[in-house]
Amino acid sequence: MKTTIISIAIGLSAMSFNNKKQEFIGKEIFEKNCAKCHGKDGTKRLLGAKNLQKSVLTNTENYEIIANGKGKMPSWKEKLSTEQINQVIEYLDILKQKTKE
Repeated sequence: MKTTIISIAIGLSAMSFNNKKQEFIGKEIFEKNCAKCHGKDGTKRLLGAKNLQKSVLTNTENYEIIANGKGKMPSWKEKLSTEQINQVIEYLDILKQKTKE
């Protein structure tokens, strides 16, 4: 019983660490590629960029826009992998949480 509880705790800890690592990677990609127009906190709105903290788009809609571009926003599918785009989308969820704080 004790061993099972310890195993579960270690597993949950590893999952939490992995999620934090993914969030950090998404933030790093966002700041390198997206912050120029959207700002580090997602609210800059340069060249008509949307305020990402107030976005109501689904993850699928975000993926389509990031991958294929929209308006003045370029397509990123040639520069970012599917995994990297998904990491950015995970980070966008964090930015949205800032408006709820």
